[in-house]
Order: sequence, then C-alpha cells, then structure tokens
Amino acid sequence: MGLLHPFSVHIAWNTLRNREMQVGWYYMVWFKQFFARRTDSLDHLFFKCPFSLQIWNKVLGLWQVQYSTDAWRDVLIQLGPNASSASARITVSKILFAASVYFIWQERNLCTFKKKFRTVDQVFNIIYSTARLKIMALNWKSNDAVAEMKRNWNIA
Repeated sequence: MGLLHPFSVHIAWNTLRNREMQVGWYYMVWFKQFFARRTDSLDHLFFKCPFSLQIWNKVLGLWQVQYSTDAWRDVLIQLGPNASSASARITVSKILFAASVYFIWQERNLCTFKKKFRTVDQVFNIIYSTARLKIMALNWKSNDAVAEMKRNWNIA
C-alpha cells in the first residue's frame, strides 16, 4: 500500500505526465515573473473568485444543499464519505461537482489563454445542460428519490 497524501494538482500532474528532458529554451518561456500572476489556488479558482463564486451559488441551488464553505478541501470532505454511493442524490451531486469544476477550469483557460469571456449565466447554462444530459443518460432504478430527482430536472 502506498502513502496517502492530501490532493495536490502538482503531484497529480507530475504523476501523470510524460516527463521529457528539459530543453534549452525552457527558462525563456517558463519563469516566475511571467506566470506568477496567472497561478490560481484551488480555493481562489473555485470559491474566492467572484465569477466562479456566482456560478457555485447557482449550482448549489440545483444541488439542493447548503455549503457554508469557501474551501476546496471542505467540499471534498463533505462529499467524500458518500462518494461511492450510487443513490440518486449523491450521483447528481457528483455529476454537478465534476461538471462545475470542469467548466470553471475551462472558463479560466479561455480567459487566460484565448482572451475569450463568457457570462456567469452562460457558464452555468453549460453546466446545467451537461449535467442534465448525463442524468438523463443514466439507467436509474425506480424509487421515490429517483422520481423526485427526475421531477426536479424535468426528466420524463
């Protein structure tokens, strides 16, 4: 068994990437004075940035939960104990969380690298429609919780 460590984007990236030998021009394109202003902590990117905070508040309305946190770690702690559950509520929560993280990150990259900007409502609508399509595509066992979830998402 390996050692458990708190999640780190840096460790995940270094574990997954194919590391090549450093090229001679590395320090011409990767240097602190240029990239320092573009780095985001997970807490800032997903909770403290006013733009993403507005998106999270809208998503939490769909999620039908009350989180009083502005920390990535706290959300993971709240979701973690039930993450392996296949219940409708937990599954929808995981879908919403994953879609939100994905599209907020995508928005950050569009703004940073392509200078393209979408409104909060545009990003939220993408999250909503993506989550709804995924929810519609799943094979649900019929029960009261699933029936309520389908009503909430206008799924026949």
